[in-house]
Amino acid sequence: MNNETSNQTHPLITPDHLRRLAVIYIRQSSEQQVLNNVGRTELQRGLTAVARSYGWPESRIETIDEDLGITGSSSEGRAGWRRLQLMMAAGDVGAVFSVTISRLSRQLLDFELFRRIAAENNVIIYTEGRFVDPNDSNDILFS
Repeated sequence: MNNETSNQTHPLITPDHLRRLAVIYIRQSSEQQVLNNVGRTELQRGLTAVARSYGWPESRIETIDEDLGITGSSSEGRAGWRRLQLMMAAGDVGAVFSVTISRLSRQLLDFELFRRIAAENNVIIYTEGRFVDPNDSNDILFS
């Protein structure tokens, strides 16, 4: 594994974001998916390399994967989801990385709470292959 960072930049990433954690959030909807879609889980784990490529050192990249096998249709029973929100609210997180928005939540209200916590704490979101500012109401992701 290459621990070196490249010098990719993005206008949304500030030194403050890089000072805080990059959190890789991994979720599959069922135990069956975890067992049968190993490649999908590895794709999600690969976001660690994306965070590194934008300047987060390994020591500031954390993976939350305890929600593997738990549906995103509710926040019930998703300890990792709750932990992520608490970490963001505490100001510990600079960016959240998720392959798709549906890995974060399939419930609009749960996602809106997540977006608001991110916006209030200057947390950027990397999803669908790009960075998103949760304060940007013009972004198609939030409209």
